[in-house]
Amino acid sequence: MKKLLILLCLISCFATGCNNSSKKVSENTKTSLSENEEKSLVALGQLWGFLKYHHPTIAIGKYDWDMELIKLIPEIRDSEDETAWKTKLDDWLNSFPSVEEKIREFPTLRMKVEPDYGELFNTDYFMPETIEKVKHILKNGEVTTNHYVNIQDALLNITNEPDYEEMTYPDESYRLLALFRYWNIINYFFPYRNLCDQKWSEVLPVMLPVFIDAKSEEEYMRACIRLATKADDSHASYIESNRMSSIIGENKVPFETRFIEDKLVVTLYTGDEENTKKKIQIGDVITKINGEKTEDVVEKMLPYTPASNYAVKQRGIAWQILRSNNYSVSLTVLRDGKSIEMEIPCYGKDQLKFPDYNNPFPKDAEGYSIIENNIGLVLPPKCTVENRNEGIKKVLNGTRGVIIDFRCYPQDYISFPFLERLNPTSYIFSLVTHSDISYPGYFFIGKWYDNIGTPRVNSNPYPNKIVILVNEYTQSAAEDIILGFQLAPNTVVIGSTTSGADGAIARFSLPGKVGMIISGRGVYYPDGNNLQREGVRIDEVVKPTIQGIKEGRDEVFERAIAIVNESNRIN
Repeated sequence: MKKLLILLCLISCFATGCNNSSKKVSENTKTSLSENEEKSLVALGQLWGFLKYHHPTIAIGKYDWDMELIKLIPEIRDSEDETAWKTKLDDWLNSFPSVEEKIREFPTLRMKVEPDYGELFNTDYFMPETIEKVKHILKNGEVTTNHYVNIQDALLNITNEPDYEEMTYPDESYRLLALFRYWNIINYFFPYRNLCDQKWSEVLPVMLPVFIDAKSEEEYMRACIRLATKADDSHASYIESNRMSSIIGENKVPFETRFIEDKLVVTLYTGDEENTKKKIQIGDVITKINGEKTEDVVEKMLPYTPASNYAVKQRGIAWQILRSNNYSVSLTVLRDGKSIEMEIPCYGKDQLKFPDYNNPFPKDAEGYSIIENNIGLVLPPKCTVENRNEGIKKVLNGTRGVIIDFRCYPQDYISFPFLERLNPTSYIFSLVTHSDISYPGYFFIGKWYDNIGTPRVNSNPYPNKIVILVNEYTQSAAEDIILGFQLAPNTVVIGSTTSGADGAIARFSLPGKVGMIISGRGVYYPDGNNLQREGVRIDEVVKPTIQGIKEGRDEVFERAIAIVNESNRIN
């Protein structure tokens, strides 16, 4: 997880960016797929996935389940009419061992999310007798172990999914396998399926033509990322390989950008080329890329940028938008009200000094220190188990307040050690949900919350403000730790929308060795409200400004110091 934020930024230039693709993305992609073919493939994909996770004999891995699908795809797609493919699906279902009637006890755990069975009970997609068989399996099929899924301590592990590494460009049947595999994993084991912008059952017919019409390796990769984007999850990404890098762009301009005031702004240099520094300045607003308006380029990139919210989409786009396989890029920038055109060289990644967004602080910075006006400062990437106890004492003993900068990725889980000095209102900082291989699609809240005691009262609690700084780089473990701090009454969270992606990740592969990542368990506020997609609750919104970037100021940090000083009546 330490390097996940950098990894997650590497996902959005498939649509356009410096590669200057001009094709507009549309949900209404034209295809030769007929309505009958679409319905038949939706039915096949959903039935195949249902049996994979619900039929006791199939779930234990007795069949080569991928090959069952591969063999059936052409038979179903080439069926003469609806009656023919419905009959073939029913015959296929009948070919597997029958499931005996069995009384199953439903878990007594609290339920957070219920399953969505898509079209499985819809007579437009299945014969009535097929539906009854599906209902019988759902009611009686007891799966206690699954060849494809393992869940331990609420952690999801996707297992035994062949990556078919040799298929750099899979044929149509294997491309459909990729779609059906991903769609069913999300449908039954993604804890936030109900929070997707598009109802997940509607995603399958939308993405079918995209995968079928992928005419090259690059278009197949685009289809996979576009599918991942439908999950609306900042954890959702692919693991970048050399061939993916060549598609996205091996080169990049020698500076970094960020969306400030919804404008693409130059924020820092990553190269030492003096001529470039003379051309472009920190704080310049990029208005055109290779002659195309920046907002138009962004619009094309959005469907290929997995993220929980728009702030994180902007994070990913800012990282990717100026990557290229070319050696230069034409830019138009706005500076002091004047529009300036320029040609900027691009360099290989080994020639540039990329910032570490997980740990953006100076190398010699301490995890725990005291700054001006006797304010404690905590930099989570610098905090370790070894320096935890002494460090916490250092920043809490006699200080006027503490600033914790979570615009990064932490090394140590520091909230509970701090809470011992902060008199929290509770020890329950989140609700965690988990899936169950015996009940795919359901997500339950664990019983351990019922056994948590009340916090111990500290007779000498820390009396001053704990100010926490956040932004779009505050993700996953950082968000989780902040939930703990928010139990303390004197905690103030300032900044802007966080990543909105908490919960341990799960990894799996699609054909062509396309490595995918998703959030594997659900994390919510103790009252059940969403952290996913929305991010942590913010007490005061503070964002950088273009003027602040030009002046080299950290306006969020400045506001944190002001809050501490105001609370101590320091002018």
